Formats: sequence, structure tokens, C-alpha cells
Amino acid sequence: MPDTEIIKGLHTCKPINTPHPDDIKTFLVTNETSQRTGNQWTKIVGKPPDQGGRPYKVISVKPTGRKDNYGNVSYNLEISPTDAPPTHQNPRQSVFPAQQCIPSQGTPRQFLMRECNLYCLAIDAFNATILTKIGDVSDQMFDAIVGRLYTAASKQNLGMQMPEKPVREDDEFEPDSEENPI
Repeated sequence: MPDTEIIKGLHTCKPINTPHPDDIKTFLVTNETSQRTGNQWTKIVGKPPDQGGRPYKVISVKPTGRKDNYGNVSYNLEISPTDAPPTHQNPRQSVFPAQQCIPSQGTPRQFLMRECNLYCLAIDAFNATILTKIGDVSDQMFDAIVGRLYTAASKQNLGMQMPEKPVREDDEFEPDSEENPI
């Protein structure tokens, strides 16, 4: 298959999966119609071969500047069909060099520790308040409630207020202590 056909379209993915020029990736390309405007557009979705994906060489990547509620970012891609096997990024290699960190968020490690502490606080809040009122819940209900608590706290940017080191049970964030009620 010659590398002459160029397909232009919109691709959305997590930042860690951002395609780069000359990457070979498996995509599923579909033609879509905008529900709002009725205009035609090309959707490029990362899919493995068993889900209809075919190998394409990435020609160009242009960020659109848009980000959805799930943290996905979108790009205008130019891709070309190829017979070459997909290239895989080494999963141990970070795609975010340290100098690209946002100073207000600190290092990626500090950010992740704060988010983990926020998640633990959401679990503690569930155990201290909701569980004591309604009793035992299914695993699915636990996941749903804690997920909503964590999401609500994240949208308020509360993760930035959490400590950068792991919070232990005997630390100040224990939810059922009299000094720190939730």
C-alpha cells in the first residue's frame, strides 16, 4: 500500500497517547456528520487491528486547544495508510519532560501524591458519613459514590491543597477525629 493518500481528521486521546509525526499507529477512520451543523468531518480513533484499526503513518499533529471533561485532548491529524508495523512508545519513558511541569502544580510525582491523598480522603469521607447512615453497600455503589466525591473535589481543585506526602491514618486528615470532622 503506497504512502500517497493523506487523510485529514480529528483525533482525541489522553495526553500520554499523543501521536507524533512519523509514528506508525493503528487507527479506525470514519466519516461523521455533525449533529449541530450537519457538516461532514473525519473522525480518527486509535483502535487495535482486531477492532478495525489499520496502520497509518502520522504526517502532522496540530493541537486544537480543546480538552473534554475526561482529560482527553484533541488534535487535527494528517495520516497516511502504510504497511509498516505500528511503533510503540516505551511505557517506562515519560512523555512529559520535567521542564514542562506547571510550576503551580510542582513535579508530576507531587501532583500524583496530592491526587492519591484526595482520593483517600474521599474514601474516608464515605466511610465516616455515608456508610454510617446507610450501612453496607455493593462494590459498584461504593465505586460510584467515592468516584462522585472525588470528582466533585477535583473540580473544586482541592487536590492542590492536599499534602505531597502520603497521609497516614494517624495524620491530621483522619475524617472521624473530633478536631477534623468531615
